[in-house]
Amino acid sequence: MNTQGILDQDHGNIAGEFPEKSPWVWRGYKIQYTTKGQGTPLLLVHGFGAAIDHWRQNIPVLAKAGYQVFALDLLGFGASAKPALDYTVELWEELLVDFWTEKIQQPMVIVGNSIGGLLSLMVAAHHPAKVRGAVLINCAGGLNHRPEELNLPLRLVMGFFTKLVSSPTTGKFIFNQIRQKHRIRNTLKQVYYTPEAITEELVDLLYTPSCDPGAQQVFASVLTARRGIVRETCYRKFNVLC
Repeated sequence: MNTQGILDQDHGNIAGEFPEKSPWVWRGYKIQYTTKGQGTPLLLVHGFGAAIDHWRQNIPVLAKAGYQVFALDLLGFGASAKPALDYTVELWEELLVDFWTEKIQQPMVIVGNSIGGLLSLMVAAHHPAKVRGAVLINCAGGLNHRPEELNLPLRLVMGFFTKLVSSPTTGKFIFNQIRQKHRIRNTLKQVYYTPEAITEELVDLLYTPSCDPGAQQVFASVLTARRGIVRETCYRKFNVLC
């Protein structure tokens, strides 16, 4: 969730304002989105566990700079629906493409953080006519680690943890432990460059959606999902050295 540079979620001297949101129905599920400004369309795509409001400091600045800014809560996150599905990067890519078709309808700049960066890269690689530029912030390499990327002890630990998370018996207990506010704050301390950005407001932004029905199942589905498309595969479509 940490971002650095020109686009920096929850960092800077600008007082963040919570954007006005609207509902959009995708495949029967409610998706929350917002739009602000006029000009070149720009779509903001958040990372794992985040939501529209993580861009609250960026949206007014980008709108003032001459962009029509769009942002949405991915299915399973924020105030969007949290159905019991197999969550994959391909599913979210389809969501973004359909959102573009219905709401944007002209070449856009797409900006993504973490998993949102990978999704932005996928949309740019697979639908170049829809994208005029992409900004990748801390772009994830894939939805999950490949086993060969981990040493044997860590591979065994992660395999055991995956079984616990996906278990109907232990999964809810583990999720309730992880989503406690003091643990959210400690996690943020590990990934945020600016300690002052870690406010109670930010902690609440992450905690509140975790209380929604279905949130624990989404968490388990994402953590146990197949890796899916990886960053390097998309880079090759642009002849990027990786």
